[in-house]
Amino acid sequence: MKSVLINEAYKVSVMEVDEPIPAGDEVLLEIYYIGLCGSDLSSYKGTIVLEKCYSLSI
Repeated sequence: MKSVLINEAYKVSVMEVDEPIPAGDEVLLEIYYIGLCGSDLSSYKGTIVLEKCYSLSI
């Protein structure tokens, strides 16, 4: 699957990652559409830095 990562201001990378294997009490969802919120845009512009780094896997 593909993962999108905001590396630094105005720099985004798309990379191929292994599909996660859910634990016994977890499920794996297939996503068809996503939305980006204001904090995603601010992080992309470099005006805020998210304390916890996360990636969007599609």
